[in-house]
Amino acid sequence: QQRVALARALLAEPKLLLLDEPLSNLDAKLRETMRFEIKEIARESGITVVYVTHDQTEAMAMSDRIILLNSGVVQQTGTPEEIYHHPANPFVADFLGKVAFYQGTVRDGILFMPASDSMLLAVDSMCAEAGVYWGTLFRNINDADVRDAVEASPWYAGRVYEDDVTCAENIVKSLAGMGVSNLGVINIAKGDTSSDLRDQGAAKGAEESGVTILNTTYGVTLTTDMTKTVEGYIAAYPEMDGVLVLGTYCPDATSTILKALGDHNKAGAVKYGRIDCESGMGEYLDQGIFHVCYGCQQQIDPMLAMVVLVNKVMGHPIAEEGPSIIVTPYLPVTSSAEAADYVNYFQDSNIYNADEIASIFIKANNPDVTLDYINGLLENFSIADVKARHTAE
Repeated sequence: QQRVALARALLAEPKLLLLDEPLSNLDAKLRETMRFEIKEIARESGITVVYVTHDQTEAMAMSDRIILLNSGVVQQTGTPEEIYHHPANPFVADFLGKVAFYQGTVRDGILFMPASDSMLLAVDSMCAEAGVYWGTLFRNINDADVRDAVEASPWYAGRVYEDDVTCAENIVKSLAGMGVSNLGVINIAKGDTSSDLRDQGAAKGAEESGVTILNTTYGVTLTTDMTKTVEGYIAAYPEMDGVLVLGTYCPDATSTILKALGDHNKAGAVKYGRIDCESGMGEYLDQGIFHVCYGCQQQIDPMLAMVVLVNKVMGHPIAEEGPSIIVTPYLPVTSSAEAADYVNYFQDSNIYNADEIASIFIKANNPDVTLDYINGLLENFSIADVKARHTAE
């Protein structure tokens, strides 16, 4: 019925088409299919579509620009990426599901994972006013002016983040070592700190290893879009012999990509790699259709960020002067045995237990704790190292 109504509206060849929650009565699967039919029709016909929806996912997936209203008042206007990464107010952030707000009192310290640098000056101002130490994890601060201002704050404990550039460079070189020369790439939305850095690293790795990056698709969040992206690559680039996911928020991304490759008899022949580990990768590595993953930072970054903050709160900051800044390594996973160890010793348990954290990382208990000391531990940090400590317990 919705298809018929849309077809009738299009017969008049309008310059502007208003669609008021056109998919609200459809089941989830058909609704997802219709989203992209409408988007494709608008693109091919050149018609401007004003699309009214209460569905955040629908708005983010379909729009070139979003106008977000609350009780008839415009809260923010911008591209999906702009609104997601730079919400104008708490309503916008909450509506998009970007943050959770809690009522309560922060007494000593707080950690943030910033999607962009622009929020950090406001964070520092609020923490300074409240007398609360703070730190960041997973992301570096790339804006030099913001970085200088934040690092000069006595309330900023420091940050722990991974080297996205080196990671992306290394995974491209790993795929090149497996014979890949023409690579299709998928990444999270442009403008995200990690996305931009991983792009830089992939470009560097490709240049140094003679790999051609055929195309990069950004911001794929739905499985239907992921399938279309891979199938589009297969159709457009018959020479493609590798697919690399630098980052994605799409659920079941790996199984979706491998199914699309398999449906076109490309699984295994087209090498597949990704950044960020997942629990099901061992089976695919065993089958020879998943080839390399770099990850494990989801466990080490939060632990060390909390170590940085706790030491600061206790009056024993790790760095003698200024904030404590730690860069963690991504760990490669290339076999089903390594994947099983990742699940057992990283995903299903803590990489360091409470006693180890207290005795190894807390300066009040171990005066040897310095940035050099922690960096020395990170040089030996590996899946095998974590497994050895757990099995020795």
